[in-house]
Amino acid sequence: MKTVNSIPKPISGVTRGVELQIATWKGVVDFSMISVDDYDVVLGMEFMDKVKAFLIPFYNTTCIAQGGAMSCMVPVVRQQGKSSHATFQVLEEW
Repeated sequence: MKTVNSIPKPISGVTRGVELQIATWKGVVDFSMISVDDYDVVLGMEFMDKVKAFLIPFYNTTCIAQGGAMSCMVPVVRQQGKSSHATFQVLEEW
């Protein structure tokens, strides 16, 4: 697995069927385990596609539309002193 501006790291394992709740959205997901310093959890493009999530940056919100239009609005908390592009990093399979 490779994140932006870092060296590639191996996937330590996969945990399948994890129950996850984000705000009012609930679902079952698979987690790939990797060691990263910056974040506790990174939700990648596979997750975003699965739950039909999209960002509304001017409203500091992520919308999860899996259960229908605007089924869940999740507030985005930006870190002070960091540019907004650092918050959204893309993961690639290596």
